[in-house]
Amino acid sequence: MDIAHTVLALLFVLGFLLALLVRRANLSGAIGYLLAGLIIGLLLPIPRKLMSMFEVLSEVSIILLFFEIGFEIHIENIKDIIRHPLYISLVELLLANAFIALILYPFRTPAPLIVITGLIASFSSTVFTYKLLEEHNPSPTVIKTVLMVAAVEDMIIVISLNFIKGFADGIMLIVVKTLLFLLAGGIASYSFSKHILSRLVSHDERGLILMISYGLFMGVAADYFDLTPALGAFIGGLSISAVEHSKPVMKMFKPVRAVFITIFLLSMGVNIASLPISFETLLVGMIIGIAAAFIHCFSTLLSCILVGKGDRRERVETGSYLSTVSELALVIAYYSYIYGRPDGIVFVVASTAIITGSIIASYLVENSDGIEKSLEKGFDRLCNKIRRLRS
Repeated sequence: MDIAHTVLALLFVLGFLLALLVRRANLSGAIGYLLAGLIIGLLLPIPRKLMSMFEVLSEVSIILLFFEIGFEIHIENIKDIIRHPLYISLVELLLANAFIALILYPFRTPAPLIVITGLIASFSSTVFTYKLLEEHNPSPTVIKTVLMVAAVEDMIIVISLNFIKGFADGIMLIVVKTLLFLLAGGIASYSFSKHILSRLVSHDERGLILMISYGLFMGVAADYFDLTPALGAFIGGLSISAVEHSKPVMKMFKPVRAVFITIFLLSMGVNIASLPISFETLLVGMIIGIAAAFIHCFSTLLSCILVGKGDRRERVETGSYLSTVSELALVIAYYSYIYGRPDGIVFVVASTAIITGSIIASYLVENSDGIEKSLEKGFDRLCNKIRRLRS
């Protein structure tokens, strides 16, 4: 048997087993696949043919992922998320990037690494957050807010990826190109989906192939204008959500996307293992990743308390569920790496932040009542000190 086939089989088997183990530890299953790629990459030589295949499939995985994200947000929900969820996301984004800059800048950290780390620390894991919501079943207000914030953050991520790709071309140029593509591409894609795809989509394999083809085509269209394929796929998924009979076909799409995302996570682990990183660089990357996870947690809790909905307990609970670090941090690291930004340390930062964020979020959700009481006591003490100073 070809060694590439053997290595690929081992990756899937080990990934499946490790994913089961980390889920039992109440962590994200993505960590298991990432660790499997890292272990196999360290223990076995990875054939060049397999690495080339991973490069192609990683791009396809990202396109399909953002196609599904666009569909799940649904075009009719846009008006609902551009309110409190948007405020929470923007405040969190500002706080996380400010704290990252304050911590890393004094150590003469390169500016691109500060920017990428700030993005990694800014977003929550949609998949793991869903898992936590299903296990603990909080109030409807918390569930709705968490889901809407996750949707907003996914939209911000897909736009941020364009800045990573086009940073060398100038900020203003990439802003104009992104806005124009969002407007023109969104209108064209919506019209095409509503008037043509709605007649062609069927509830069978042909409909599934058609939707996958459309997502890939929109990715190619964005790439043609020197934007990320993820942006085109996202617009395609958002537009096709308006097609009346698309939902049953998207249920068939999920297993396909799951296979590709598994390959992406495995390949990220393999890539980390193959990077020429010294022990000191690895240690620095892990420290930065842990710091990013804690900054994300603090920024999320603070933003939910400041601009969230509901009483103080619900705001703290919302922040606890959103304390996970998004698996899309790996996509951010991947784009920054292939487009010549920071070196491979970004993979270490992203991976460490995801693992740490899962642990933090699990703890916070389990102890949200105690955390709310501690915050209340601290708030009361602060108010008392202010009163004393005034008197």
